[in-house]
Amino acid sequence: MTSTPTYLRPNGGKRPEGLARRVVPVAIVVYAAVAALRATSLHHAPTWVAAVVAVVLVILGGKPRPLDDPRDDEPRQLATFALALALAAGIVPNPLPLPSALSSAAAAVGAIAGLRALARASGPKSIVTRRASVPMPLVVLAVAPAALALVRLVARGLGKAAFASDLPSSPFVEGALASVVLAVGAVARARAARLELAVRERTRVAAGLAVTVPLVAVGLAGVTGSSYRAHAEILGAFGALAVAWVSGHGDPVHIACISRRALTLAAYTGPLCLLGALATAWDPHGAPATTFVTAVVVLAASLFVPTLETSFSPASGKLLMALARAHEALLESEASEAIRLALTRVREASGPGGGSPELWMLVPPRVLAIDAAGYPHTRSADVPPSLVDVCGAEPFGILRTECLRALEVRRPDLRGLLAWLSDRSAMAAVLVAAGGAAEGILLVPGANRDEPLALEEALALKKLADSLAAACQGESALFRSLGREKDARETAERAVDVAERVAHLRSLDESRNVAATARLARPAHVGVYSTSIRMVYETLERRVHRGAPVCVVAASGQSVVPYVARAHLGSPRRTRPLVVVDGAASQEHELASWRDPSTSPLGLADGGLLLVVDVAVLPREVQKLLSRALAEKKCPWERPEPLDVALAVTTSRSPEELADEGELEPQLVARLGDAAIEPIRFPRLSERAEDLRALVSDALAREGLRLRGKPLGIDDRAFAVLVEHDFQGEDAELVTLARRLVLGVEGDVVGPNDVRRAMRFAADET
Repeated sequence: MTSTPTYLRPNGGKRPEGLARRVVPVAIVVYAAVAALRATSLHHAPTWVAAVVAVVLVILGGKPRPLDDPRDDEPRQLATFALALALAAGIVPNPLPLPSALSSAAAAVGAIAGLRALARASGPKSIVTRRASVPMPLVVLAVAPAALALVRLVARGLGKAAFASDLPSSPFVEGALASVVLAVGAVARARAARLELAVRERTRVAAGLAVTVPLVAVGLAGVTGSSYRAHAEILGAFGALAVAWVSGHGDPVHIACISRRALTLAAYTGPLCLLGALATAWDPHGAPATTFVTAVVVLAASLFVPTLETSFSPASGKLLMALARAHEALLESEASEAIRLALTRVREASGPGGGSPELWMLVPPRVLAIDAAGYPHTRSADVPPSLVDVCGAEPFGILRTECLRALEVRRPDLRGLLAWLSDRSAMAAVLVAAGGAAEGILLVPGANRDEPLALEEALALKKLADSLAAACQGESALFRSLGREKDARETAERAVDVAERVAHLRSLDESRNVAATARLARPAHVGVYSTSIRMVYETLERRVHRGAPVCVVAASGQSVVPYVARAHLGSPRRTRPLVVVDGAASQEHELASWRDPSTSPLGLADGGLLLVVDVAVLPREVQKLLSRALAEKKCPWERPEPLDVALAVTTSRSPEELADEGELEPQLVARLGDAAIEPIRFPRLSERAEDLRALVSDALAREGLRLRGKPLGIDDRAFAVLVEHDFQGEDAELVTLARRLVLGVEGDVVGPNDVRRAMRFAADET
């Protein structure tokens, strides 16, 4: 952001001032006044008045002002001294040599003071700010009349009156030259500073004053018939003081408003006064009435001065009025509507073909524009990276396109910004910031405008930008909130999709688990008619349904897995996996596989049922790991969720006997609880006479299909032989005997001889 403008001078302490610096100008003015009074023999009253005024002026006007830089006050002090000297030496009835020389010197000093004040006129620092200097040719021209008058004075003092008379002399030129030099310098400085804010306003007013002074001198000389030179020199010194004051003091906006009001009065009421004066001169007898009518008309016209003044405002006041209405719109509406109304008001200043103002917001990056119908259009866009920095370094945060155009040759680094602003027909880019943080960039259209941006317009734009900052913050906060809402909605939708997909996959997994368990349970649906097997199955089903540990004591060859699987299908965990571990398999003896989360039976059975067949055969380390994991409900690897596994084991003998013999880990026995104390003892085939025919028929049918492509039957006599068999190998022996019968029978029905032959063959192998 820009620093405090140097033209708004804060009140500070007075600098120490030497006595000689104050006394010398007073002494010179007093000497000039005494010389003028002596030249008039002390009898000319206007000279006395001028002398007193001059002395008072130089005493009061020589006091330094409390400025940041004391040198900025030197032109005003010098111009005050010049005016006092001109008054002291110029009000004489006859142009005597000494007063004339002093008066010429005063005009020259005043012109130099005015030129120095113009050169030191300052404003807020910008990229187009240049250090001005006093043109030496103008100084020479301003000093020339005074030098010529001094030469004449010296020549007369040396008795060379003829030489002094022969020197070229032109009272008109000598009297007006200093004022003309000042006017030329002021106009040149105003043209050079047309792009410098505050300096442009000061120098334009100073140029108007400097140009007006010679014209007023000519008018006074014509009206009064007095010496033009005296009037020109005094008015020139007065104009120099006015130029010095305008160039270095006061608020430039206030100065511009005063000058605009004076110009309005002169342009609109001046002709009325002139007509009244002409009418009075034409008819002296009607002068009172004419004067009264003129006064009434002038007073009536002065009521419309504020309206008439807009014709002399920058760009006819269109932008100023539009910015005022835009600022009011920002204060009367909520953020989004306020920004739209403000941009609409700004667009009105440029006319139908002047382009649209654009508000480029930085967070999130987007641009808001207003079309000719007043409808807003928003799109995502980024500002050039260097635009914010360059705008922040400019006065009031305003980067003017005309300044970039003036520096197009000398500053190649700014050509990209110039092209960017020109493509959008932007007159200026205004930084919208709050609390030192940039919120956006406001592009002001100016396609139909030739006049540079004035300080009043810059201040109005700054005021609008400050008001826009709060609206932009609210709009950005709303946009970010909507963005977060959109992201949250999209995230929620994705989460719902993922959840539905996961639910679908889980449903598939559950269906697979049920199907796999159902396949394991198929053999358990055959031969379950005997009381013993039904009692065992009902006990097994109750324990599995409760999720309690299950211990089944079964002889070698008995198939317990189908019955456990069938019980699992009727439990609350039916959709969860049933993992069967064969304790006799060497692969299950590796401790590392039980610790691996991808292969461990504990991880695979999480949420379901883990069936360990012949658990006593597992190594003691595996038994300890299994018992500890189930007791602590914690996996052997890092996982935040607790382990949820129901346990079922099979043994060939009672768990207590196995624990006493050291084959079963006591911790695992303790984990089994009452299931280890009262295990489920699976009945032998010899105890299930009611189930034997169904089991034999099923085995012959399955083996017949597998080996011969069609099921086989068995007659009653053959079955009677099987009933008498002991089946020491249990289910495994039944399956083996059925396979031998299928291979040895010739027909489709197994007879008693086939059974005896298969039994003898089995006995011979044994």
